[in-house]
Amino acid sequence: MKFTHLLAATCVLAASGPAFAADLAVRKAVAPVAVAPVPYSWTGFYVGLNAGYAWSNNSTSYNYLLAGGPGDVPEFLASSGFPTGFDNTSGGFIGGGQVGYNYQIGSVVVGLEADIQYVDQKSESGYAIALSDADGFSTTAVGTESQLKWFGTVRARLGYAMDRALIYATGGLAYGSVETASGILGSGVDYTDGPLYVVYGGSSSKTKVGWTIGGGLEYALTNNLTLRGEYLYYDLGKTSYNIVGGSNISGNEFLGATGTYKLTGNIVRAGVNWKF
Repeated sequence: MKFTHLLAATCVLAASGPAFAADLAVRKAVAPVAVAPVPYSWTGFYVGLNAGYAWSNNSTSYNYLLAGGPGDVPEFLASSGFPTGFDNTSGGFIGGGQVGYNYQIGSVVVGLEADIQYVDQKSESGYAIALSDADGFSTTAVGTESQLKWFGTVRARLGYAMDRALIYATGGLAYGSVETASGILGSGVDYTDGPLYVVYGGSSSKTKVGWTIGGGLEYALTNNLTLRGEYLYYDLGKTSYNIVGGSNISGNEFLGATGTYKLTGNIVRAGVNWKF
């Protein structure tokens, strides 16, 4: 009887063996859990370098001063050939460094940045006219020279982040060292009194404060290294200066002039930043 029971139990185990093995095979085929990539964060301090090209729109205007008052200016301009001003453009290299901080809220990035730049940009304008009359021959020359020596900004930034790409607008305070100078020279010969001359000049060197606005695109190559391209428009306002001098011409009514220089410009630059 015991032998019969043992034989029956053995048959049951033999029959259930393949099903148990099948259950083990199914359990081993569990798929691995996918891990979502961590999104890039723009939050943090950064420092960097930049270089590019700057070009400006310069204008210089003259307000001539005569002993007879403003009413004599039109006649004076017609007889002397003096210009009322100059308009020109100039361009050159710009390069420097920046420091800033970004804070990311969702896809929105807000920040503050300051930069300082060396600028190699100078403009020159001149005008000369030869006049002749019964008394002799004279030449009059009027010229101006201006230069932006260095430039800086303190700007807010507002951008939209697409993971490692950031497109942004920026604007704020602009400041820079502006130098300008003007000269008025005249020479001639009076057959009775001999050589004649007119020599007047004036200059200004000031740190001017204005505003700037622009935008750019920045991309994170690694978690710390980013590259950017940026455009800025700036306006440093007007600078006024006196043009004074003298003349040996008898009865000369020309007292001098006031020069007014206005500087606006554009900057295109590329930069690299290291984010902490």
